[in-house]
Amino acid sequence: MTVSNTDLTLLARSFPSFRDLMLICCDGFSTPGLTIIAKLYRNMRVLDLIKNDVEDEDEELVDWISRFPETTTSLESLSFECVN
Repeated sequence: MTVSNTDLTLLARSFPSFRDLMLICCDGFSTPGLTIIAKLYRNMRVLDLIKNDVEDEDEELVDWISRFPETTTSLESLSFECVN
């Protein structure tokens, strides 16, 4: 399934109370899209990224994991398996 950064942004802004998000066998998004997820989903418990193709150009590569808040986060499980 193709999921764009715009899709991730729309999802995060439209449903800020999501607690679990699983992206399985997806392509079309990059680390800036994951950054939006990390910044906007304050109540997220689970983020699973399984067999995804993250499409980054060198100039847009972002350390998205550091974008999770240091406080006020509910993240219990972060799983990334076979992410290219």
